[in-house]
Formats: sequence, structure tokens, C-alpha cells
Amino acid sequence: MTGDALACEVEAQCDRLDVPANQIVRLAWLVRADLRGDEAPDATLPDWFGCWWSIEGRREYPAWAGHASSGRESLFELVPNWPNYRRFGMTRALHYLWQRRTDLQQAFAVSNPSGLWQAIAWFFTHGVREAGIIDGIDETTLAELDLTPPFLPLQPSASVDQPALTWLMFFVWRCAAELQTRFDLRTRNGQTDYLHWFLLEGVPTLELAPLLAPRWCHWLGQKVSLKGHSARPVSRATLLLWQRRAGLQRAFDLRKPDAWVELARWEQQVWYVEPALSWLGAPSVRRPTAEQD
Repeated sequence: MTGDALACEVEAQCDRLDVPANQIVRLAWLVRADLRGDEAPDATLPDWFGCWWSIEGRREYPAWAGHASSGRESLFELVPNWPNYRRFGMTRALHYLWQRRTDLQQAFAVSNPSGLWQAIAWFFTHGVREAGIIDGIDETTLAELDLTPPFLPLQPSASVDQPALTWLMFFVWRCAAELQTRFDLRTRNGQTDYLHWFLLEGVPTLELAPLLAPRWCHWLGQKVSLKGHSARPVSRATLLLWQRRAGLQRAFDLRKPDAWVELARWEQQVWYVEPALSWLGAPSVRRPTAEQD
């Protein structure tokens, strides 16, 4: 019986029987001689194989995945003896991906701090989505991603309604030279412009909604109006979009009260089809709690 045939047979048996989760991963080890190499079938499972199962194996053997724990909770554990800051460092998942992808090895010299930070930024900006583990990030790491880096203090402003940038936002900025050139995060205007770009373009384009704290949906969904206007308000997300698009400004002259009514009607019509807004209603979005509403 070939390895593929054996895998199919074992998968069929697992689908009929209540096989313990730890045995499912062991069975995957047994049938994947191409991954075991010189390791004995009864050898202790190496750490990398747990990463392989959580990232790749569950997709290759979907019927088995329903019987075994995902193991994803360990993917974001920090690898010992690597530099780290709080929850950010060489995670088991990043280490696994970097070791098996020559493109990452060529792009990130993780032996030096700058290269490691660049790899960490890539991991949260692109890696977790590419590896299919974005929905497996633990709550502690998600909370850390929503904190403000100590080197990015909120610049002084007359407005008190401007949230500070987060680690996730910084990682996305760090990953793209074009963003670093376009947005100077040392200035208040640079931070504000980048925040708006991130929420209206970065999140939907990079599919980062599952990583955002619920407070951002709450903030974007709040009803607001331009300073000095008492007309019918629209969501902050729509007003920010209006401020960024000359076409919307030409279509809706908000100096006129009737234009606010038209903009609110436009918002209702396009909310689920306009990419800058529709991601707020996606199932993957983490919703605000009742206390936040």
C-alpha cells in the first residue's frame, strides 16, 4: 500500500472512530515518511512537526483536523534564546516559516535585530494570513498588537479624539518602504494621515480585520459631523472617506445641510459594497462589547 493510499485509509478510519487527538498527529507522522526523513516512526515528535501540523497538515488532512486539537495556541509562543519585546519576537510559527522558505531567509537576516524586527513585522502583516493561522492568534497577542509602541507617542493636538497608533499599524508601516516615504510618523499630520489610510485602505486590502481590537469598529462607527455643523451626522468611517476622496467632496458639498442627508443615504447604499466600509460588517471582525456600544 502506498503512502497516499495508507493516508486515505487512516483518514477514513479516523472519520469513523473516536481517535484521541494526540494519536491523530502521531498518525500524520507515521504516514508522512517524506517529512520524517531519517527519523524513526516511533521517535518523539519534534517541535517543528507540531508547527507543520498546525499550519499545513490540517489543510492537507481536513478530516483528521476535526479530531485533533489545532495546536495553534503554541504557534505564537516565543522561541527561547531569541531577542524579544513583550510578546513580539521569534515565535514558533515564524521560526518554522523562516526555516522552510528561502525567500524569507533571503529577505530577513534574523541574526541581527533589524532583520528580526522586519521579519516580525512581515509575520503579522502578511505571514499569519498566508499561513492560514490569522484566526488562531491568542487573545494576549491580539491585545499586545493593540498597544502603542513606546517610540510612537501621540503627537500633541487640539483634538482629543485621535487614537494613538498601535503595534499592528507600525508593523504594516515597517513592511512597506512606500508607506515609510509617504507617512512621516514623527509628525502629528503623518500619524493622522497614516491612521486613516490604515483603517480605510490597509485593513481591507491586507485582510487584517481579525487582528483589530473591537474598539476600532466602535470608533469608526460613531456618528459624527464636521466641526461647526449641526446637520445629520454620518459614521466617522464615511466622513473620513469623504475627506480622503475628492470625488465624494464634489458630489456632496457638506456646507449645505441637504448634502448631509444625501451623504447619509449614500452611506446606507454602499456600506456593504464599498471596500473601505464593508470590512466593518465582515464576519471576521471582532465586535465591540455591549459596554463599548
